[in-house]
Amino acid sequence: MLKIDGYSLTITDVARAARGEERSFALTEESRARVEASRKLVDGWVERGEVIYGITTGFGEFANVNIPLHQIEELQVN
Repeated sequence: MLKIDGYSLTITDVARAARGEERSFALTEESRARVEASRKLVDGWVERGEVIYGITTGFGEFANVNIPLHQIEELQVN
């Protein structure tokens, strides 16, 4: 199993995974906690109406286009 800890992932690990040589992946508890903390931070920015490239705005040429709150999830999926 490839443990994702935020520090030790190598290009060799990524290549092995891309070739299907490594089929199991898991975040360490520390990494999971850091991801969750980051998510809360971003959620707070969105709730306050902050302008965040690629989250509350479009990308590239559309960087100056604000995305309505009800379409933010769709933007991320797309």
